[in-house]
Amino acid sequence: MRTRLLQYSFIGMVVMLLAACSQTFPVKTASVTALSKELRELSPQVSSVRCSFTRPELTCRVNVSTDPDEQLLDSILEKVKAFSTLDHMDEIARKVHWNDHIWEIRLVIDQDRRPEQSQPYEYSASYYRYNINPAVQEVDAYQTWSRSN
Repeated sequence: MRTRLLQYSFIGMVVMLLAACSQTFPVKTASVTALSKELRELSPQVSSVRCSFTRPELTCRVNVSTDPDEQLLDSILEKVKAFSTLDHMDEIARKVHWNDHIWEIRLVIDQDRRPEQSQPYEYSASYYRYNINPAVQEVDAYQTWSRSN
């Protein structure tokens, strides 16, 4: 009897763990397709653009063939900033059945064959702006971008 109870407890914990894990969804919307096209037209270095949603954040991954210079990094960031409107983010949230604002958008620019010692370039912006008091949430609507590395 005790063995059976332990088995059911273990199975229950596994089911709860799996249910709590966030799924990653590829994002295919008209606005994402347009962004992908714009980014690929920036430079022949841009080899692929993929956006995915893992609640509560959207990640746009831009792969480049060689290490990008500052001008290309700035151009990619400007295009993604222009794309990061409330309308586009809400469209994506509806597409993936997320009933809230996308909390954060991340931009990751990485080389196809990155040397081991180098890091991808990462930027992010949030729906909310957190002041000194984290209990106070102001809407920033993805306007303030920061570089993570």
